[in-house]
Formats: sequence, C-alpha cells, structure tokens
Amino acid sequence: MKKLSYIKTSDLSIDINLGNGYFLRASAKYNYISDKYELSFYIREKTIDKYMAIETLNNKKVLFDGNRKTIKTNILHYVSVLLSKNYFNDSIKHYEYELKCFDIGHELIEEKNRINRNANPNEGGAA
Repeated sequence: MKKLSYIKTSDLSIDINLGNGYFLRASAKYNYISDKYELSFYIREKTIDKYMAIETLNNKKVLFDGNRKTIKTNILHYVSVLLSKNYFNDSIKHYEYELKCFDIGHELIEEKNRINRNANPNEGGAA
C-alpha cells in the first residue's frame, strides 16, 4: 500500500495528498448514537481551492472505531485501501467534468459580454 502524506486542517480533519495531482479532505465527526466516528470525503485538484463532496460507499455512512489520537491513522489506512482499489477515479472524473463545464460556461458568458460590448460601445463605460 502507498504511504500517504497529509496536513492536519483541524482536530478531526486532514487533507491527504493522493499523489496524482489531487487532495482528499477527510473529516470525521463523532456520532454519539453509534459511538463511532462518521467520515466525510471531499476532493480537489491541487491547483484549485474548490472541494467537491464525494458520495460515501453505497450511500452508507462510513463509521470508524477509534479516538482523537488514532482516528487520523485509521483514516489514512482506509484511504490507502480505497486508493489501491481505484475508488476515487470516478470522483476525479466527475470533478474534471464539472471543471470543464465551468470553463465552457465561463467562455460562453465572456463571449456574450464581448458581443454586447461591441454592439453597445457607449453602455457600461465612463461618461
């Protein structure tokens, strides 16, 4: 299994470098009913600060045993197992698709604004 590096972002949240240009934020929250930690995942590309939530396995909550001292180690091991099974590949593809959609939409809006400025050169400028 690949050794992962991480940055602690809070007491129960870490950013994990997946080594493929992506970071995974894993956040744990204590669930008093189950007496376990509940895990949430978010992914982002290394040059962009926007995180996207990742659906949990089969839409079920991911629960962990442990305590505040061991939870980060438990999370790293779990993420390493998921990474070895290519679990994050679909999330990365979805993230990249969203970015492409954003870029195309941005280009369309910019083109529309350029056309409007050319059609109405006296609007929006200094008087």
